[in-house]
Amino acid sequence: MRGHKVALALKFKQLETLQKLGFRAVRTDNDTRNAAMLAVNANLGFVRQVAVLVMQKDFALES
Repeated sequence: MRGHKVALALKFKQLETLQKLGFRAVRTDNDTRNAAMLAVNANLGFVRQVAVLVMQKDFALES
């Protein structure tokens, strides 16, 4: 189903709904390696912001 602009259409409708509900701004995030979603966000007017680094320690991986 890739390449059919489904994500773009869904995200557009979501933004339209949020605006009608009175939201003045919205944030989104995605993997920086996901070029397709980055393009969708750019096409919808999202502007890149400074990255946030998230670190995690998984105790289950320790033995």
